[in-house]
Amino acid sequence: MRKALVVLLIISTLMCGCGKTVRSATTDNDQNTTNSNENNAIADDSASFSEYELNYTDNEGYSFHVECRVSPWILQSNSSVLNATWNSIAKNWELPTINSWGFTKNGNSYTYSEYGMTTFDSKMEDMYYAVGTISITNTTKGFSFSSDRIGCPKVQLVKNSLVDYEKKLITRTYFAKEHETNTMGCVINAKMNSDEWGPVPFVIAYAEHFTPNSPNGENYEKLEAMPLFLAHGEATNSNMVKITIKKL
Repeated sequence: MRKALVVLLIISTLMCGCGKTVRSATTDNDQNTTNSNENNAIADDSASFSEYELNYTDNEGYSFHVECRVSPWILQSNSSVLNATWNSIAKNWELPTINSWGFTKNGNSYTYSEYGMTTFDSKMEDMYYAVGTISITNTTKGFSFSSDRIGCPKVQLVKNSLVDYEKKLITRTYFAKEHETNTMGCVINAKMNSDEWGPVPFVIAYAEHFTPNSPNGENYEKLEAMPLFLAHGEATNSNMVKITIKKL
């Protein structure tokens, strides 16, 4: 009888231990599932990118293939989508906000000056952002780039000079250890010591101002019609690729 009790006690102890192990494994499983769902939710917040390509030959005979990815227009106030989209391409660069672009604030108006001239001047409470990347490949046969032969292609994301769009746009392009801010468009002066360059992230931002007459914003309707083009430094109208950025 005593031996039987000892055996029952051992079996009971083992069963309790197994129960605890199973409960612990289930808890860990639930935690992993929760973490996975959270990561997927963050990834799902990111907007999709449209892709554009440009092939050109410069005046020295070098040929280049340019790839551009660009997001839809996203309001700064839609921070979860904007930040997730930017973080998917940003390489740890910080996304500028209304308060960190370098604007001078005068009441509701924000200004930015380049070369002694005011090139951005708008009332705004929010900004539309389109973020993306530029990659450049040297496709010249027989002439590769290296530290002894540096390639210097110039690529631009520019808008046609229409009055309705003046002084409301600002861009920033991020290179290896610096960035370049411009109010005429993204101007990319690459320095290539190999045949592949990029992807380099960029930001295009456009002012938005809300009024009783324009509760959705003064630029809500016309933003998709902004004439943006992917071009190179020697571009003519015949070899510019039109960029159409939709609103999210």
